[in-house]
Amino acid sequence: QRWRQKEYHNATCGDDGPEMFCKLVEHVPGQLIRNAQCRICDKNSLNPKERHPISNAIDGTNNWWQSPSIQNGREFHRVTVTLDLRQVFQVAYIIIKAANSPRPGNWILERSIDGIHFSPWQYYAISDTDCLVQYNITPRLGPPTYKKDDEVICTSYYSKLVPLEHGEIHTSLINGRPGADDLSPTLLNFTSARFVRLSFQKIRTLNADLMTLSRRDPKDLDPIVTRRYYYSIKDISIGGMCICYGHANSCPLDATKKLICKCEHNTCGDSCDKCCPGFHQQLWKPGTISSGNTCEECNCHNKTKDCYYDQSVADQKKSMNLAGEFKGGGVCINCQQNTAGINCETCADGYYRPHNVSPRDEYPCQPCNCDPWGSLSSICTKEDDLWNDGNLAGQCQCKEGYTGQKCDRCQFGYKDYPRCSQCTCNEAGSISDLCDEPCLCKENVEGDNCDVCKAGSFNLNKDNPEGCTECFCFGVSDVCDSLFWIKRKLLFSKRFWARNHRHSHFRLNLSLTLLRGWGFNTKMDFNFRYQIHSFPICTLQGNGITISTKTEGVFRLHEKNLNVVKLVPENFRDHNTKKEIDRDNLTVCALCLYLIKNASCLPGYYRVGGILFGGICQPCECNGHASDCDIHGVCIDCKDNTTGENCDQCLPGFYGNASQGTPADCQPCKCPLSSSSNNFSPTCSLNNEDEVICDKCQTGYIGNQCERCADGYYGNPTVFGESCIPCDCNDNVDPLESDNCDTVTGECLKCIGNTGGRHCERCADGYHGDAVVAKNCSACWCHETGSVSNICNYETGVCNCKPNVIGQHCDQCLSITEAIYIYFYICLCISVGGVLKKLRLCKHPIYILKLFFGVGCQPCNCHKSGSVSENCDDEGKCQCVPGVAGQKCDQCARGFYNYQDGSCTPCDCEHTQNSCDSESGECICPPNTKGLHCEDCEDEHWGHDPDIGCKPCNCSNKGSTSHRCDLESGQCLCKKEYAGKKCNECAFGFRDYPDCVPCNCDGSGTREDTCDGKVCSCEKRTGFCTCKENVFGLHCSECKMGTFALHDENPLGCSPCFCFGMTRFCSELEGYIRIPITIIDEEKLLRVVSQDTQESTTEGVYYQSPDVVLDVFTVREYIKAETLYWELPNEFLGDQLMAYGGKLKYIVTFYSLNGTGSSNGEPQIIIKGGRTNKFTIYANITTPKNGVRTYHEVDMIENYWKYFNSASEEYVIRSHFMLVLSNIDYILIKASHGQALLQSRIANISLEIGIKAEEGKYYSEEEIAYYLENCHCPPGTAGFSCQDCAPGYHRAKFLKVSGNEALPLIASCVPCECNNHTETCHPETGQCLNCRDNTAGDHCDICAPGYYGKVRGSVNDCSVCECPRSNASFSPTCHLVDENDFRCDACAPGYEGPYCEKCGSGYYGNPFLIGGSCQACNCDPNGSVHGLCNTTSGQCICKPGVSGRACDKCKLRHVLVDLECVSCDDECVGVLLNVLDNVTDAISQMNFTGIIHVPYEILYNLENTTRNLRVSTIIWILIRITEEERQTYCSLPLSSKDSNLLIVCIVYFFNRASKNLLSLIQKDFQKPLQYLENLKEKTSNHFADYINQLQEAQAFVNDANAKTKEASSLLHISAINLEKVNVSLIKFFLN
Repeated sequence: QRWRQKEYHNATCGDDGPEMFCKLVEHVPGQLIRNAQCRICDKNSLNPKERHPISNAIDGTNNWWQSPSIQNGREFHRVTVTLDLRQVFQVAYIIIKAANSPRPGNWILERSIDGIHFSPWQYYAISDTDCLVQYNITPRLGPPTYKKDDEVICTSYYSKLVPLEHGEIHTSLINGRPGADDLSPTLLNFTSARFVRLSFQKIRTLNADLMTLSRRDPKDLDPIVTRRYYYSIKDISIGGMCICYGHANSCPLDATKKLICKCEHNTCGDSCDKCCPGFHQQLWKPGTISSGNTCEECNCHNKTKDCYYDQSVADQKKSMNLAGEFKGGGVCINCQQNTAGINCETCADGYYRPHNVSPRDEYPCQPCNCDPWGSLSSICTKEDDLWNDGNLAGQCQCKEGYTGQKCDRCQFGYKDYPRCSQCTCNEAGSISDLCDEPCLCKENVEGDNCDVCKAGSFNLNKDNPEGCTECFCFGVSDVCDSLFWIKRKLLFSKRFWARNHRHSHFRLNLSLTLLRGWGFNTKMDFNFRYQIHSFPICTLQGNGITISTKTEGVFRLHEKNLNVVKLVPENFRDHNTKKEIDRDNLTVCALCLYLIKNASCLPGYYRVGGILFGGICQPCECNGHASDCDIHGVCIDCKDNTTGENCDQCLPGFYGNASQGTPADCQPCKCPLSSSSNNFSPTCSLNNEDEVICDKCQTGYIGNQCERCADGYYGNPTVFGESCIPCDCNDNVDPLESDNCDTVTGECLKCIGNTGGRHCERCADGYHGDAVVAKNCSACWCHETGSVSNICNYETGVCNCKPNVIGQHCDQCLSITEAIYIYFYICLCISVGGVLKKLRLCKHPIYILKLFFGVGCQPCNCHKSGSVSENCDDEGKCQCVPGVAGQKCDQCARGFYNYQDGSCTPCDCEHTQNSCDSESGECICPPNTKGLHCEDCEDEHWGHDPDIGCKPCNCSNKGSTSHRCDLESGQCLCKKEYAGKKCNECAFGFRDYPDCVPCNCDGSGTREDTCDGKVCSCEKRTGFCTCKENVFGLHCSECKMGTFALHDENPLGCSPCFCFGMTRFCSELEGYIRIPITIIDEEKLLRVVSQDTQESTTEGVYYQSPDVVLDVFTVREYIKAETLYWELPNEFLGDQLMAYGGKLKYIVTFYSLNGTGSSNGEPQIIIKGGRTNKFTIYANITTPKNGVRTYHEVDMIENYWKYFNSASEEYVIRSHFMLVLSNIDYILIKASHGQALLQSRIANISLEIGIKAEEGKYYSEEEIAYYLENCHCPPGTAGFSCQDCAPGYHRAKFLKVSGNEALPLIASCVPCECNNHTETCHPETGQCLNCRDNTAGDHCDICAPGYYGKVRGSVNDCSVCECPRSNASFSPTCHLVDENDFRCDACAPGYEGPYCEKCGSGYYGNPFLIGGSCQACNCDPNGSVHGLCNTTSGQCICKPGVSGRACDKCKLRHVLVDLECVSCDDECVGVLLNVLDNVTDAISQMNFTGIIHVPYEILYNLENTTRNLRVSTIIWILIRITEEERQTYCSLPLSSKDSNLLIVCIVYFFNRASKNLLSLIQKDFQKPLQYLENLKEKTSNHFADYINQLQEAQAFVNDANAKTKEASSLLHISAINLEKVNVSLIKFFLN
């Protein structure tokens, strides 16, 4: 669509005026360019060839667009070109053609729909390194290929320097992707674009200029260099399609020159991107080749033409399609003719569809016309609803008391339509019409409305002719009431058979439990087949009474008969006398056994000995697991997974101590999971260490929790739904052997009888036969020379022969003729089963034995006359007669000519060394010679011989670089792929002459003896390389299953997966680098130990940077052992699996009197570690020289380590080495060297480990971490070597194993047992972490402090302790009582009661009240009788004369003397105090209003200056008053003590009167101020009230809105219910 594109760019050459540019040619930096091809570009030039606008790139001509060169600045590396396609297309390809410059270097091809947000389509880079560094994308090597429909790759394929001009870039966005043939939605979305942007970021430069341009600004360089670098584009071609999403075959132009899709499949829109109106039954989907995805029409029953799609409707299958199936989600819009519903299938509110009227009929809905008096609303049942409430269509919803379809008449029991008031007579108790007054009652009923049972009767029932039933009560009482129990059915599924009796009965021995469920007036239902005709239906026997039904059943023979017998007296009679019985007889008969055995004892008790009167009721002993027991005390219905007479045992399949009395006593066995699908032991138990042991693991399961598959079985029982399945090895393993198959994958590991395969289902390579039935796999015996390999057909045994070789074993040559038959045999001895046999190779002597050369047998074809015989040698050369030569004896020998009938004539040519023409005899030079005397070889010949001439070089046209060869040796000049004297063989590392393709053997996986350096040989025909032990594949490039990490240094090629034996699948961990662990500053002083680590010290160890120094003389005081070792600190210990493949490095120096000694023979490095098994290993490296600082490093790979203290010199196997690294106990480095050690030093200790590399950062080859395994761990395990338990699992404990069972490398991981209250637990102990839902405990099995309940796995297990309130709890804990109650068990001091709801002794308050609590009484010990107080008010009990809540004040007219309140109110002082009270009262009644404000400052000064005078005056006045009072009122003389007491009392009361006076004055003068404060406070309160009222009004509005919505919802529901009523009525009338 070139003509419709619009282009944008941000830089063009010559925009800012004339600019010179030059073509790029190779040059040497610093030297002048010769013949530089330079031109001018100018935007405003009149010469069109000097203008290079962006439009040139899309005009279809040879003109081009060109950017400014970088002589203008480095910023012109970054140039963008944007093309606007004017509408969205699906772009298939983009082709860009460069003009007079190389193709761009680094750039991005981008797309956009809106022109604002761009996404990359593809990255282009100068090199693969730039892909990683600049774009963080792994480069795609070679021509671009794609693995996903939306994959964005980076390629350097189109950024090469050459060609320097007119290079092209082809980018295919569809072809080559997985969804290209049938466009996927992902690919469609990926290729959709309106805007295409070329974001150039770096110009491709010559390598010679690269360093200069990268270090200096282009403006600072010689312009002759920089003006050569720019972008140029002469054509941009974009191929694509209209986006019609597979719903159109064409997209013609409309009037606006816009391409519009011509939609099909009922789709609409410019791009056919939606379904047309009325076709939304299914969700719109793009059309594909395999499926058109046509939009389906909605089924609206011809009531509308529009609809929409609703996914929720589709999920609930509520929308019906035109086929009558509930498929799709079409919802009809604007239903006409009073219809409604998803498919317009029902009626609108107020309308209904009559019976037999189809929703497709015209005007199917009729108005309801509900009576306004009797109906609840105008909505009726919209259609027949016979399946739910039975309402027919049109039935209105009536109010109480109304009935009829329109609710237009009164219901039975109501009168006076249209008001329909209720009649007063009770239907159950009346025998007259309910609306007749007065009411006429039944026999046992009374009351004005006949609604009350008479005394001695109960259960008012309309079916009872007497109205109420007389009380039975065993005759001991006539007062009773109805017991509202729920009726339930007892099902007897057992079949009974009776024969040979005239009246046979089936006896049902109804036990105590069954009789409890029966009651008077219940029914018995039963089905019988009879072979007799007539007898009583049912007979009951009990308490010495036998009764039977009155009517005899008449039944059809051999058929099933349903019978219902109601337990009422009218249906029974005495079985013997045939007399009528009353209710007492029936009740005594049926229930006497139950009443006698259980009367009087409460639930949870049983009567000892069954004594009814005076018997003892003893509590049931059920350990809290049952609430009732039988007459013998045996518990009934044990709960909580318990059993036994006293519920004192756990049910099979559960474990625990049932006698503890908690619901969690018995827990389900987890063997290894609690689910039934993964519980492989019917029972389990606790051992002495309270660990769960599954004691009856099913066959095929082992382990303490049956968590592993036994030998001979495979699977993973710890994964939900999986189990252990017997290994299928087709009986081709030794049953006496162990580990015949992998216990996880089931792969057979030890096939016998020459069998192989995953299940030993076929013969092994090199064998054939029937491995399954006949079991006769025998050797192929393919001839090693005549066959391609030693492998034959697994079934037939036929070997794969070389050309011209036949026979089952490839031991015969292909026959040419049977006429010639000379008995000439060449025999080859071979060993068959240890016996030498002769094998005839060539069937006829006319064949050449070339089996040994890999080409089979060839015919001799010797000339009959020219040869001595028809036989030839192994080279095919025949034996010729004299004068005859040639391979077949069919030509003249040198010196002879004229070959006829097998003979030749001698030449007569002495000057040519007897050489003549083989035909004419003319003297000529010897063959292939030249020169005067035939002394030189001709071209392409060698090996001059005077007799025979020169030999032809015969250099292979395919394999040589020239037809000439060495004149002496005849060696041709070969291409690298070829070898041999004539270059007619493949060189080493190549195969399949004459093509000689590379073997491409991976040197890392190929055996070293087949390699020369990095080039390895392969099998000449098949190309198979010779692989190392753990490697396979054509090129030895893949690790065998169970191995990983293919590397050169590994003699096995790949390392076996360790994975702690959990899995056999692993790969090499990628993206990790090596970093060293070093000693931290706090641990610079290493500990010195003996070899057995029994002796150790840090004394005599010093740090002298960078060395740690050992002073031998000091250390010897603490360690007596001869050889000393440095012990590495904690950071080197524990799990160091990531150190595998790394290096342990250090520097040592020692000083001794003699450099040699016994210590030198001890290991240099010792490591001990492991988990279930411990191993000690060592590495021995060269002993350092005395006084020489020596650097050591040792590889952390098993090939460098041996077993310590072992007679074997074998290297450590990988699994043992990995075990040591998984849990290192110690690492020792030898410190003692030589003899008479004086000092030892160690420095720079480090251990390389693998860590995650930073993304986007470049690392050298030496930094990358290799050899680290990444196991595909089974569920429940984690870690790169499956050494950790996954979240939700923990490490099981190791228990002793019995017999020959092998101890696993590591304990298995089992699921956390946390009762569904957390997903995590401690990975080692199994203790649950972060218990939720208010639970606690090691297994989240108890309620947390402050909560109570039974932990059963629900979020609501534990409720908050309300002690006594949830938001004010005065007990941190509580415990469960019974089923739903609790008791607070740690009430705070001062609180008591089961809920801490009361205050204890010595405290008072009300904890139940909001903010309430219990406070200590704190009664004053001097003023109170004791320390207790009223628990509500807190009032203490005071001594006489004491007052106050705490009894800490003296009462009025009392004074504190010697900690006692002494009364002043005697006959003398009391009278005086009365006078003072009167004075006080008089002062208090004075009116001070209107008085001028008090001058406080003056008064304060006056108060200060007169204080002493006032005190003196008061004392004087008091003395005078005392004297006067004493003279006036006291008739008795006062003692000195009494006088003092009187003075104290007067002072006290006078001060009090003064204070009252002062208070009154302050009150009066502060009134104005107080008034203002009150006014301010009232105003604030008014504003607050106003705001509260506004908020309440808003709340009312919100509530009203909510209720309005609720009312609308209820109306909708009512409408639906009315529809159901109508349908029910229709169905009812139909039936």
